[in-house]
Amino acid sequence: MLSRNRRLRRGALFLAPATMALMVFAPAPAAFAQTSAVAEDAEVGEVLVTARKREERLRDVPVAASVLDVESLQARGGVSDIQPLLATVPGLRYFNTSTPANSEISLRGAGTSRGTPAEAAVGLYRNGAYVGGGGNLGGRNFTTADLFDIGRVEVLRGTQGALNGRNAVGGSINVISAAPTQTFSGFADLKYGFENDRAQLQLVANVPLSDSVAIRLGANGGTQKKGFFYAPFVDQYHDDEESSLLRGQIRYDKDGLVINLLAENQIARTPGLFYTYASEPNVAAGYPLGLFGANYRSDWNTPPGAKQNVGTVHLSVSYDLGWASIDSTSMYRKRKSQSSFDGDATNPVAFAAQRARGNQLLLTDTNAGTVNNNLAESLYQDIHLTGAEVDGLTWLAGFELLQIKQNQLSTVNRTPTAANRSTGTFTPTFATIRSAGVYGSLGYKVNEQFDLEVEGRYSKDKREVETQRFDRVTNLPVTTGARLITNAESSPDAAIFNLTGSYKPTPLWLMYAKVGTGVRAGGFNVNAGEPRQPIAIPPSFGDEKATTYEVGAKGNITPDIYVTAAAYHSVIRDFLVQQDNGCLATNPVCPVASTPFLINGGKAEVNGVEVDAAYRTELFGGRLRINANGARQKGKVVAGRFKGAATPQTPLWNGSLNIDYRREVVAGFRGFGNLTYSFQKGGVQEIEQTPKLRDSYTMDVRVGVESDSIELALYATNVTDYEYILFSSETVRRFNQPRLFGAQVRYKW
Repeated sequence: MLSRNRRLRRGALFLAPATMALMVFAPAPAAFAQTSAVAEDAEVGEVLVTARKREERLRDVPVAASVLDVESLQARGGVSDIQPLLATVPGLRYFNTSTPANSEISLRGAGTSRGTPAEAAVGLYRNGAYVGGGGNLGGRNFTTADLFDIGRVEVLRGTQGALNGRNAVGGSINVISAAPTQTFSGFADLKYGFENDRAQLQLVANVPLSDSVAIRLGANGGTQKKGFFYAPFVDQYHDDEESSLLRGQIRYDKDGLVINLLAENQIARTPGLFYTYASEPNVAAGYPLGLFGANYRSDWNTPPGAKQNVGTVHLSVSYDLGWASIDSTSMYRKRKSQSSFDGDATNPVAFAAQRARGNQLLLTDTNAGTVNNNLAESLYQDIHLTGAEVDGLTWLAGFELLQIKQNQLSTVNRTPTAANRSTGTFTPTFATIRSAGVYGSLGYKVNEQFDLEVEGRYSKDKREVETQRFDRVTNLPVTTGARLITNAESSPDAAIFNLTGSYKPTPLWLMYAKVGTGVRAGGFNVNAGEPRQPIAIPPSFGDEKATTYEVGAKGNITPDIYVTAAAYHSVIRDFLVQQDNGCLATNPVCPVASTPFLINGGKAEVNGVEVDAAYRTELFGGRLRINANGARQKGKVVAGRFKGAATPQTPLWNGSLNIDYRREVVAGFRGFGNLTYSFQKGGVQEIEQTPKLRDSYTMDVRVGVESDSIELALYATNVTDYEYILFSSETVRRFNQPRLFGAQVRYKW
């Protein structure tokens, strides 16, 4: 007899083609088809964005942008993870470490910085406030709270630092939460994943209290008891999780004054880091037979896990002065993150089994494990004035303040011996970033077709770090073995600009050319590595500076087809390169885990072309929406020690296709089907040109029925069960998540 999960999975596979067939061949009321076609035509190219800190139609903004609105997000079943959310953005790569605590986002070849203290190469914003920063544990990714009850997501590609601030070398991403409105509405959404026993419930209620005041309350809870990545020695899944989130908003909107206050708190046990050992036969390293762990099982005896608790208070105020509008954004954010992992990826039983079969491992301690705890507190303030157009002139002026205080504690465990009775070390690190900036823009409409705009920013940082390593038994400073930078500080400044010219040959087409600069903040390599290391670690790394030249066009080929295309050439000076110190479990000279660090690697150039198209039409009495995009990019180091090398983490190709079809099948009910396909091909993982980035091709499918108030759906992620390696090195590798089937029920009012 089939198990419940197997019956449900077979049911899902049957329901998908059956639903699509019913939608296509069943007769549909003419009124539905007519009204839907009009609504779809109206939205092509008309999405409102705030890319230049003022509200404009997407088609009028001379920038390569992708906007994910609430309708497209709901059509894909909502979003709880950043990777599927951004899978449809051309030129974007998500470096998945299997845990959101230290996964990373890169755009247009602006590289990732695995395991180092660098900040993101992409500006990460939530409701206009900077939420990046704070090191490699939570500082280069969005949190679960950021992805709850989204209104829209604006992804701006290319250097955006003049107006959008810190680290926007490859671009910036602004996740905008749904705000209270003057409509009594809300929803309840329940998802369940069969293979991993994951349940998620979201509740949102929007209540107007008067003609000028409204509140929006939300709660999000999730639990996952099983998973795909398992550590049998400790009987724990790497990707089990449990989370809860509460959010409240109140909004006042009257006589040109808008005040919105948001407060939320997230408590989450998130998926943890996963990797398994993988080593080709190496006699010198003690692996004459090679050493390969199972793809989805680890031999860890240090329990895996990650936690991320986030509290945020966000206040936005805007007021229309008539001659200008004033906007203020204030945020306090407290983020606690934890990540634990097994430093040797094995346990005493597995170690003995390898010895028995002939692998005489260099490893001397199977109890090596690391637990990292991080507390980052951010204060952010932005105030700007946006002038009304007068005689073709527009202007904007503002200032921005940011402070990030970070306390991190890294604890490394070991087995005590007669020669060394220490059980390990603990390393507290205290770091502070204080940044102040002034910025502005000036635009001039030469005529009805031609516009010029210049944007600029000047900022100054004060960065400080202090750290020391202590023995866990004696609490005395450790003066042997791995070394540290005990304290350091720097005070860099930067001036950046954008110059853009745009031309409208017709009301439905915009062509533009721009040149812009950006800066990615430097910092300190706090962990200076081992005395035995083959490669010395420098104490610090400087700012990365980029200049991008770009041309683009956007507009309607037909009333139903909207296209954006862009070509760019980026010159990156002092580009940041992640390296390891050469220590490895297979290195007889330094047989310990490697220490990653950053250096300024010279000068690099990245070229690329991006095309993004949206198609809306009526088909067989229903609504068809197709979004397709693709990007070709290539980076090369043109000067410095790595001259001639391809830039790491820069896939040669990536793209996606999203198809959504909805059609009334019976009175009051619409059937729907949604398919999202994404791919990535080519490129190298590290500056040493090995290993290659693995090609990936994944497809998600969602089918169901909906009315004006209820939605029932079945879905499958990675429906073809395509398997590929996310990350690999000489000793470890990590795989992607296998296929997952699930069901979803959504009620809205």
